[in-house]
Amino acid sequence: EVNFNEQFYEIWKEGVAKRQTVKMKYDSTTSGVSERLVDPYKSRAPYGEGYCHNRREVRKFRFDKVFEKPNRSSKN
Repeated sequence: EVNFNEQFYEIWKEGVAKRQTVKMKYDSTTSGVSERLVDPYKSRAPYGEGYCHNRREVRKFRFDKVFEKPNRSSKN
């Protein structure tokens, strides 16, 4: 079982529903901790899928790898 931040899950789901970009720090097993801007497409706890502006592709994110409380970001 994966333990994850329920508050982040709610922010992610809201991002999906409202088509809002989410800003977060994410701990990737391959590239370490980095700040990400993500347009979330779907959520199925404990995973979410969205377009990562940093990587310029759709990526899957594990909610337990979010390093700090994310926030909603307005699209530019």
